[in-house]
Amino acid sequence: MSPIPTLPLNDKRAIPAIAFGTGSALFGKDATAYVVQAIEGGFNHVDTAQVYQNEESVGEALKQAFGEAELVGKDKVDIEKQKLGKLVRDDIWVTTKYGGHIDAEEALDISLKKASIPHPLNRR
Repeated sequence: MSPIPTLPLNDKRAIPAIAFGTGSALFGKDATAYVVQAIEGGFNHVDTAQVYQNEESVGEALKQAFGEAELVGKDKVDIEKQKLGKLVRDDIWVTTKYGGHIDAEEALDISLKKASIPHPLNRR
């Protein structure tokens, strides 16, 4: 059981109430290394937003943390070494914020594409 409290969702799953945030100090910066460290430290919820201008690096961090990315000058990450305290990719939640300046569905599609995350409706 995770020490992080959760919030129930309508589909009976629960989302962690505390997330590693990529705004403020990481605004407009490459958050990759920080997000990887957060996941290695046990965070299973990452929070971002289009306005933070770092959704791409959140996606890159997920790829690196779970052995899906080619690292510069190295072979693929050893997936066995990346179980990260028994966390697997499907244990990780990523939230983003809607800025209201474009259609909500279009904004979601843009955020998912930037972070290289499959659309949730395509996963069922």
